[in-house]
Amino acid sequence: MNFDGNFLKIYFIVGSLALIYFIFFRGGFTRKQRSFPLSSKQFMLSTQRDAADPNSVIIDIRSAKDYRLGCIPSATNIDISSSRMKALMDSLPRDKNYHIYCQNGSKAASYSLYLTNSGFRNIHYLENGFDEWLRLGYPIDTSNPSDNLNERPLF
Repeated sequence: MNFDGNFLKIYFIVGSLALIYFIFFRGGFTRKQRSFPLSSKQFMLSTQRDAADPNSVIIDIRSAKDYRLGCIPSATNIDISSSRMKALMDSLPRDKNYHIYCQNGSKAASYSLYLTNSGFRNIHYLENGFDEWLRLGYPIDTSNPSDNLNERPLF
C-alpha cells in the first residue's frame, strides 16, 4: 500500500482534532478530585490553617453520643448511622473543603470516597481516626458541643 503525503497530513489532522476533543470536552488529562488521607499531624495543621476559612468544614461522622463526649475543635457532627445522614449530606455545598473523621479512620475513608463520587471536591479525612488524635494528645473539645446537624431541622 502506497501512502502519499496528503494521507499522512489528513491522518495527523484527524488525530490532532480527536486529541483536542478528548482534552477539552471530555475532561481528558485533568486530575479527578478525590479524597486525601491525612495523618493526625497533617489533619491538625490543615484544620488550624483553615479555621477562619468559611469554606472549610470539619465533620465528625461518629455517633452523637461519641461526639458529645469529645470532638476535634470546631467539628460539626453528622452521624453516619443516622437515618437523616443522606439528606444532611445532600444539603451541604459541594464546593467547600471538608475535613472528615471517625473513630478509627475506616468509615471516614469509605465515606470520603462516597462523597467524592457524589460530586464533592477537596475531601480530606483523618487517616487513623479520633483514637490516634487522642493518643497523640491533640486538642479536643469536651464542652458538650452543640453543633450537631442530626438534631437541627434541615433547611
